[in-house]
Amino acid sequence: MKLISKSLYLTGLFVCMASLAQAQVYTGGNVSVGFDNNTTYADIAPVLGYQMGKARVGVSPVFNYSKTTNQDAQYSFGARLFGQYTVFQGFFLHAEFESLNVEDRANDADGLPPYDRTWVVGLPVGAGYNQQLTDRINAQFMVLWNVIENENTPTTNPIIRGGINYSF
Repeated sequence: MKLISKSLYLTGLFVCMASLAQAQVYTGGNVSVGFDNNTTYADIAPVLGYQMGKARVGVSPVFNYSKTTNQDAQYSFGARLFGQYTVFQGFFLHAEFESLNVEDRANDADGLPPYDRTWVVGLPVGAGYNQQLTDRINAQFMVLWNVIENENTPTTNPIIRGGINYSF
């Protein structure tokens, strides 16, 4: 029984090592925009990710701007953890967990600046397309929908995002 257990362990270790040998670290950045009849939203987010086969995971700091009609501009910052899975020839599914530090205009007592700040979470999900430009550079385009929204969420649905990535 110990021999079988050791054999399974060594086989699993070998498969993991072989998978890691094919993995790639990549970096780049994304830009998101969103518009509705009252709000304009834009963000910039550098990306550091890891690709293994059809799956990609990564982390991204986020800096964004939103402006609603008749209100001052709002600036926020935070981070995202994301995952992507390619389903067919460059088309992929995308999900992320996002946490942003925003101005708390909804719970401000007098409604006037300076506003308190609070953390809000988001769960943007959607799909996108990855176009290989060279052997190391690709461009991505995504359409996402934030399924967790509250009055302080700076994004507007749908979120349109695009970016360029470089694989090491």
